[in-house]
Amino acid sequence: MKQLLLILLIAPVLGFGQIGKSSSLSDEKQEIGSINLVNAIGTFNGKAKLTKAYGKYLLSFQDQSFQKISKIVIVEFSASEEEFNYLFDELKSTFKSSKEEFRIEVGNATLVYNLYRKKEMKITALLKNGEKGYFTTNAAALHILFGKKWNKKEWKNYLSN
Repeated sequence: MKQLLLILLIAPVLGFGQIGKSSSLSDEKQEIGSINLVNAIGTFNGKAKLTKAYGKYLLSFQDQSFQKISKIVIVEFSASEEEFNYLFDELKSTFKSSKEEFRIEVGNATLVYNLYRKKEMKITALLKNGEKGYFTTNAAALHILFGKKWNKKEWKNYLSN
């Protein structure tokens, strides 16, 4: 009886030894693009990063509302490659508009974006939990953030069409 009890107590411990290492979790996570954020007076103010992790995209950035306090905003969304490219195309089309404001639902947030200065756009994330934050970027940085190739000549052609 004691041996049976001992076997029943040891069996679960031995069972954990059977768990093998599966594929690396880091294989599931990849950084698409990362950019430095610059505030209105031209100094470094955090980073914006776009990552694909475990089938979802994470757009994280330091809210530029604050100069010294760090508040990280994270927009999480699922998208096919076509939807991801559509989001990029929608954001970059802002540079062809006048100061018009656009909105698009993206995962846990509504992105509000518009031309902020002549060559810069402002992207504000209104999260469904009530938080919000924004960052500004130019066309080259937007391309880098989305992992797209930046070509100044192609960009000028895009703006003129």
